[in-house]
Amino acid sequence: MRKSQVWITDLTAGIIIFLFAIVIYFIYTDNLSNFGNENIDETYADAAALSDLLMKAGSPPNWDISTVKEIGLTGDDFRLNETKLTSLSSLDYSRSKLLLKTRYDFLFFFENNSNDVQTLAPGTYFGKPGVSKENINEVEDPFILITVKRLLIHDSDILTMVVYVWE
Repeated sequence: MRKSQVWITDLTAGIIIFLFAIVIYFIYTDNLSNFGNENIDETYADAAALSDLLMKAGSPPNWDISTVKEIGLTGDDFRLNETKLTSLSSLDYSRSKLLLKTRYDFLFFFENNSNDVQTLAPGTYFGKPGVSKENINEVEDPFILITVKRLLIHDSDILTMVVYVWE
């Protein structure tokens, strides 16, 4: 073989190896970017559904821990009902998850317009025991953490209900 023929063979082999590496790279990065999207969508849908349930009256409308079929914390006017909040806080966490129709861990709390966490009659944080806004990343180390905020009325104040759902 002549020198020019060897050069063409080397160039062709180099181009084939380079193109193979590029194809592998794009296949890998495409799969990597799609990893977990379904989980994020599912977790977000669950968080939205959970916050929707909390914003309703529940079933029956004046439920307590012995009669509850579906948890809700307000009346028809989006006013927070502290009696329902107290009843919810006395429920076992696993039963709360079941009644709220979620398989994910959750936490919710209330903030005023200055983003200060509010302590209401039964407590400050509702949901997974031992978890708070300040320690959720250390205690739980969530892979996916979704936050949903809803406005409601408590006495004459407007509060933000902050709902965390995580996996």
